[in-house]
Amino acid sequence: MAGLVDARFDALWEAAAPRFGIATERSSAYLNWRYGLDPQLKYRTLAVHNERGELRSDAIYQFRDPEESLPFGATVDVMAVDPQSAHVVPASLSSHLRRLGATGVQMLYFGSPLIEEALQRCGYFRRSSDVHLMAHLHPSLQPREAELLAPVCWHMTEAEGKF
Repeated sequence: MAGLVDARFDALWEAAAPRFGIATERSSAYLNWRYGLDPQLKYRTLAVHNERGELRSDAIYQFRDPEESLPFGATVDVMAVDPQSAHVVPASLSSHLRRLGATGVQMLYFGSPLIEEALQRCGYFRRSSDVHLMAHLHPSLQPREAELLAPVCWHMTEAEGKF
């Protein structure tokens, strides 16, 4: 599947990237490579635009077959430029998946309060996990360890791999 996302997602990444100190690039080339070319899994996108037609937030997600006993949606990546658009995308995605018959939506996320608070306002809740993030800083960065390892600096979803 080529072309899951287009150049609008480059503009979204350029506008949103300064909010996240540590994140994998979310260019259209990367997102198409990571999600659009996967022969095993079918990913979909939900895009939120402002009144001028500019892309302000997006979610990349999967929806398991509604014939399963518990059809569930999985948000694998989300990006937003500001708190308002950060809130709109999970709310819109949850509504969309409910219309498709989803019984729930899940997302792995570690990072910025911008995204975490938006998810919580939309009814997502944090559950216990055995997943641990391990990081190693180059010695030259060790004086900034507390700053760089603070969750507010990070934006990690499944885009960084299965973590």
